[in-house]
Amino acid sequence: MIENADAAKPEPKPALKNKTALSSGLSSVLLPLAAILLAMLVGSIPIAIAGVNPLDAYRELFIGAVGSKFGISETIVKSAPLILAGLGFAFAARCGLFNIGGEGQIYIGALGTVLVGLTVHGLTPWIAMPLAILAGGLFGSLWAAIPGALKARFGISEVITTIMFNYIGINVVAYLIRGPLVEPPGHFPETAELAKATWYPMLFGSRVHFGFIVALLFAALMYVVLWHTPLGYQVRAVGMNPSAAEYAGIKVKRSMIAAMMISGALAGLAGTNEMLGIQHRLIEAFSPGYGFDAIAVALLGQNHPLGIVLSGLLFSGLRAGAGAMQRAVGIPDAIVRTLQGLVVLFVIASAMLPQFIARMRSSRQEK
Repeated sequence: MIENADAAKPEPKPALKNKTALSSGLSSVLLPLAAILLAMLVGSIPIAIAGVNPLDAYRELFIGAVGSKFGISETIVKSAPLILAGLGFAFAARCGLFNIGGEGQIYIGALGTVLVGLTVHGLTPWIAMPLAILAGGLFGSLWAAIPGALKARFGISEVITTIMFNYIGINVVAYLIRGPLVEPPGHFPETAELAKATWYPMLFGSRVHFGFIVALLFAALMYVVLWHTPLGYQVRAVGMNPSAAEYAGIKVKRSMIAAMMISGALAGLAGTNEMLGIQHRLIEAFSPGYGFDAIAVALLGQNHPLGIVLSGLLFSGLRAGAGAMQRAVGIPDAIVRTLQGLVVLFVIASAMLPQFIARMRSSRQEK
């Protein structure tokens, strides 16, 4: 009788399902846009206090980012590492892990790429470049596997371990380029130039290089993996409810380690991007904090590959236009960092707003 009663329940109407999906899709687009507009509105306050018209400042920021061929190329160039590292953070987040170690993984990934790039002289680009890319992803993956294993096996917080591994990774690279890998000895701390066969080709007659295409390809690949493969299903299931996932037969610990390794590989490829597309040698402080900015990029993009691509372009545009704004109206580029922080703050606040409203309603009903 119970089974018959359940079977007799009407199925949700397709129109209702479509309406719910449309509402969810609109909110996923409108909430980030609202966060950006609110950030610009609040950010206009310190600009006005400095005696500058906020509209003038934002106009110069916009022109510097996309108002010229150079600005557009700089926006695209700066977006590639943000997209790759943002994808890395998002993949771990989909498994319920908070990987703050993107910066260290970027440095270790760059180290792996450089070790290959220094030893493949004489090989064709068809062999040398894939080897350098593979090494960057592999080094970043192995570096992230350690915090992943500590989390899965012993329950040690990945937040603490990945923060610690940032410092270790950055300083290991600093030691190597000041000692064993310095070239020539006694000069500026940097390695020798990588084999030209590993360099990313330039595109469109500008500074835009093949690394941007690589970032887009990995964004598409991440979408396919997360939503169209068993691994992606397992990762998302663990992220939503580890206990239920384990009850369903999913190996939770293995999924956590796999998610951290893929996360580290993507961050490592951000380091590869800088080595093969920009620097062509390993130097100190080559990353201006891409691993940390990538967290904001992923949060604004709601941990979705398409959203991360768009938010990566937004944040890189802010970086590219900051200098133009400073030169034109005298506003320091630190205001851009403020805008980025405000965007993240409002994105988090918008995500928590429904819960806050629900609690307020329940408290009123209790009264």
